[in-house]
Formats: sequence, structure tokens, C-alpha cells
Amino acid sequence: MTDFTLLYKELEHEYKDPALLKQALTHSSYVNDRGMKKTDSNERLEFLGDAVLGAVIGEMLYYKYPVINEGSLTKLRAKIVCEKSLNDAALKIDLGQYLYLSKGEITDKGQYKSSILSDAMEAIIGSMFLDGGMDVAKKFILKVLDPAIESAEDSTYREDSKSRLQRYLQQNGSVDIEYRVRKEIGVPHDKVFIIDVYCNGKLLGTGRGKNKKEAEMKAAHKAIGKRGDDSVF
Repeated sequence: MTDFTLLYKELEHEYKDPALLKQALTHSSYVNDRGMKKTDSNERLEFLGDAVLGAVIGEMLYYKYPVINEGSLTKLRAKIVCEKSLNDAALKIDLGQYLYLSKGEITDKGQYKSSILSDAMEAIIGSMFLDGGMDVAKKFILKVLDPAIESAEDSTYREDSKSRLQRYLQQNGSVDIEYRVRKEIGVPHDKVFIIDVYCNGKLLGTGRGKNKKEAEMKAAHKAIGKRGDDSVF
């Protein structure tokens, strides 16, 4: 009998029905090996988890970015809800060691395969939804996918934020855009820069980074967010 004590801690949820968790961890190869029913595998829970995951991330993005259009929201969600993100989350909680796999799949290192781990993560989400409800599933999703959410937002909205901000501010004519170093923290070889961006003398945003370029990009990103203009995206 597998001891799920450590896994419960990682999931921050102790199942009322442990059979749901076991099914979420049961790969189709194990079911085929044992002559079990096909519906005993985690595939149905994976289907449900995929829907719950999409709904949670969609809701989060909807409220976090109230002025971004549907197309941009869809692209951002796709960056977050992908095999790599789910695989990374599974590796972080060492999910592979708990999977029920066939002997052949174990020999083939199936517990480390991205496709198997990402599917199992969706099945886990589905099982948590059934066992504890949407709030439990939502809390888990936002926790384990937080690195993926941050990475997707960084790559989408901080890339070339200075150009986007400049284009927006100058759409009605020339303006004076200035980036000023407010503070430098730390020793010379390990500094953090805090930079403000101004337009015609008015403070629009502040950013911090390990170099001036990163701090300026983040300051511009903050300024874009405050203005809430969909055209810059």
C-alpha cells in the first residue's frame, strides 16, 4: 500500500476519498497490465482536470487583466496551461514516484516522461476537484503553477515594454519620457537598481532589477498596467 503522507503535504489536501487520488495516479499501462477496466485509469480524471485547470487560469487572467482582449488572453492562457508547465509542477512535488505504471513503462522510465507526468497532474487536479471542490482545486493550481504564470507574464508583457510605452505615450505627439535611477542597493558586483519612469515630469511607474535595463523594462511594464490600455499589448 503506497504511503501518501508526503504527497498529501505537497498537495495541501488530505483526501476524504483516497481512492480518487489512487485513480489519479494510475496510468493506462498499469490498467492494461493488470487486466483492469479501462475506466480505472486516470484518463477520465485527466479530462476533468483539464477543464478545471482551464477555468481557473481563465478566471485568474480575466480579473487580473481587465482590458486585455480575448485573443491575447487565450495566448497567455496557452503559455501557462501547457505540457511543460504541468511537467515542471509534477517534478517539483516528485509526483513520478507515486505513479502506478506497468513493468514495461517503469523499465522505460515512464515516471520521468513529460507526457505521463503532465497528464497525471491534470488527473490530480480533477481528483481534488471531486474530493474537495473548486476552492481546493483552485488553491492548488495557483500555487503549483505560480512559476509558469509569472514566466508567461514576463515573456508576454515585459518584453520590449519600453517601446510599447513610448508608442502609447507618443500617439498624440512628442512627449518627454525619462528613466531616473532612484536607488542602487547592494555591493558593486551584486546590485539591485530601482528606477522610475516619468512622462513630462509625472511619475508613471517604478521597477527594480539586477541591471538598469531590467529595472527600466519593469518600470515601463508597471506604467502600462496603470494606464490600462489594450492597444499596447
